[in-house]
Amino acid sequence: IEREKGQTKKSVDQYALQATQDHKKEELLRTEKLHIKGCLRFGVGIACDWCLRVPCSRPEVFGQTCDDERIDVAYLRARKLPPSKRLDFMNKAILDDPDGPGRYLLEKIYGCRKPLDDTQYSALRRLWVVASIRTPQEFVREALVLRPYQFAARWSGGRKPVEMPRYTGAARVRLVTKVVDAATGLRTVREQAAALPPLS
Repeated sequence: IEREKGQTKKSVDQYALQATQDHKKEELLRTEKLHIKGCLRFGVGIACDWCLRVPCSRPEVFGQTCDDERIDVAYLRARKLPPSKRLDFMNKAILDDPDGPGRYLLEKIYGCRKPLDDTQYSALRRLWVVASIRTPQEFVREALVLRPYQFAARWSGGRKPVEMPRYTGAARVRLVTKVVDAATGLRTVREQAAALPPLS
């Protein structure tokens, strides 16, 4: 830690952060290459300028951007499950169910020129996982996202707390926080109302 000229607060030397920045960039590029390689191997025609964008693409934050009844139904069913089973259920409903929206979402993410056939979708589906911006206990639709599998594993359990919001988009994360806070407040009001004596 050094004090630079004119500064009153301690700060970390800029070069001390460089390795972390490089590692993040390397991870992004490595994951991106894996996806492009998978698309080429299975003959998927993707957008010529495709890349993993930061913040991520709109279809990746499908809980906020995709108005699809299948997502609504899956979400409402998942809410009735114990928190530990909610994301497993969502993965099956979104990505594994033949009638689920997974194929449509991946086509949008990759900018496919033609619809994915079964073989192509099966191959690309393995690269993605349904995850949540918040914990399964704070389960709101707006928190549901599609993550490259490598990122989901890297960020599980709250690890790398700076990378996830940066990749997702700060405004999107703030929206989820507001939704969770509103849901918590509403639940508190309901609990207080239930504890009130009945009107005479």
